[in-house]
Amino acid sequence: MYPIPGHLAFAASSARFFKVSLPVAIIASLVPDVIDKGLNDLLQITPYGRYFMHSIPSVVVCSVLVGWLWGKESAWGWFAGHATHLAGDLGSFLPLWMPFVQYDWPPDRNITLYAITNPFRHLFSPEMLSELMMGIWTLALFRFARNADRFSRVQQLICYTGIWAYGLLRVWLG
Repeated sequence: MYPIPGHLAFAASSARFFKVSLPVAIIASLVPDVIDKGLNDLLQITPYGRYFMHSIPSVVVCSVLVGWLWGKESAWGWFAGHATHLAGDLGSFLPLWMPFVQYDWPPDRNITLYAITNPFRHLFSPEMLSELMMGIWTLALFRFARNADRFSRVQQLICYTGIWAYGLLRVWLG
């Protein structure tokens, strides 16, 4: 799930549903791609665009570090954003247990360069339309989050479930 709206939808919906820090969750949902794709696509020093920041140990290390620096609520926000980023990327190669497991890296294409050189082709792709759907569900989630009554909480749960079900369907279909 490289396009940004899907990662933001997962992170924002999780942050809202579990009542953790929204800004931290959103930042944490973007950091794995910024670091790993930056190291691979721009600096070309890693073998693949999903490297250490796309692993379970990185989620734990970063969450603990954020908690140590900014407190427990920020740590849970980071965990929500970073973990949902990995969940959104399931279905394609992920080095989930790096550095404890050796991986055979698949061939990699420079996603950042592809997106920059072919912006309109990427903009109207089926993946982008599905990302738009994720964004719409996330906006609906926040619309229903304004009220604290039980009915609004049920609507939040429906939106949250829709985001996750649609994301899992995309992973399952490949």
